[in-house]
Amino acid sequence: MMMLEGKRAIVTGGSMGIGASIAKVLARQGADVAINYRKHDTEAKQVVAEIESLGRKGLAIKADVANFADAQRMVDEVKEKFGGLDILVNNAGINRDSVVWKMTEQQWDEVLDTNLKGYFNYIHAAVGIFREQKSGKIVNVTSINGLRGKFGQTNYSAAKAGMLGMTSSASATKSTGPSSGDPVFGSAGRIGVTDAAGRSQTLYLCEESRAIGDPGYFELPPEPPPGIFDVRFTSQRILETFSRVPVPGARYEYPIILRSAVYPVMIRWDLSDIAGRDLKFTLGSGISENPLRQVMEGTGSVTIREKSTQTFVITVTGLTGRPDIFSLNQNYPNPFNSSTVITFSLPKGGPVKLTVFDILGREVARLVDEEREPGVQTVSFDASGLSSGIYTYRITAGTDSRAKKMLLLR
Repeated sequence: MMMLEGKRAIVTGGSMGIGASIAKVLARQGADVAINYRKHDTEAKQVVAEIESLGRKGLAIKADVANFADAQRMVDEVKEKFGGLDILVNNAGINRDSVVWKMTEQQWDEVLDTNLKGYFNYIHAAVGIFREQKSGKIVNVTSINGLRGKFGQTNYSAAKAGMLGMTSSASATKSTGPSSGDPVFGSAGRIGVTDAAGRSQTLYLCEESRAIGDPGYFELPPEPPPGIFDVRFTSQRILETFSRVPVPGARYEYPIILRSAVYPVMIRWDLSDIAGRDLKFTLGSGISENPLRQVMEGTGSVTIREKSTQTFVITVTGLTGRPDIFSLNQNYPNPFNSSTVITFSLPKGGPVKLTVFDILGREVARLVDEEREPGVQTVSFDASGLSSGIYTYRITAGTDSRAKKMLLLR
């Protein structure tokens, strides 16, 4: 089964560029997809044709994202023709660049109306459906310029920064309990984390054989700036997996990082679908510093009151440390921070080479070049000696190979 089989999605700005690519990826994963356009009707029809060639429903609707009524009309039409809505991707955006002392009121208003108000318009129109059906996903496409700004883009950077705040605020109103019925996470255990401000995040844990797709599907965006609530595994994923073959006495730990929470924090879990495993919850990053240990069985909860607690660990025993899937991940560092941790999973032992290349394909660092035992392993990398740019890190182990990119800024 595909990841999004039976799901229905809207992608704003889906007639061209990134939006068109997102729409096609959603369709390839099984979703019916509707896109909006304002001027590019020919391109929009082409995207719909490609969606339909994949055996999915496609729909192109002429609507201005900056128009509140247009957004509601489009959402209503999609609900009527698709029978509902499960995913909203706010992607539409424009540029009207100018230095601030020459920027006109019109340039400012056009960018804010499209890149910020447009996101609100569609969230407002879709969230009623999501609340009614008690499910739904919203993805807001942002830019690093919303965090650092950019010369000549005062309007664009302000819109993207505003969107980050809007996303954080809107997410605080969602349901706080772990849910069931998601085809991707339906067989996974759920760990829901909710702070005193009502902000929440759900993490997932399941056997590798039950996970759908490559672990990279479940990677989260880069860590948000201070002040924005965030919960994630240290692997930077929303889902972790363990081997389906139990081994008595084996042990595995899944550290979880909690940021910018308002205490007390409630941890709720539903592990009804995880059988034959012993799970324990502990505070801190190691057993020695844990004043609290909690056996996790079925459904339950625990409250964290210590404001100094920013890490807790889920420990699973009765399983092998040998992963079933070859994978490569990075902890998505702040691009201004040169330190990072790269994690890789080896189903079998053998020679391993982990190398970093610059954008021209030249090797700039070799992190691993030796025999390694099977298991999940980490390598720290200090890139302070490298200049700004996009780099590729590649791992080769036997016949398996993976490569990913990272951004460094100075």
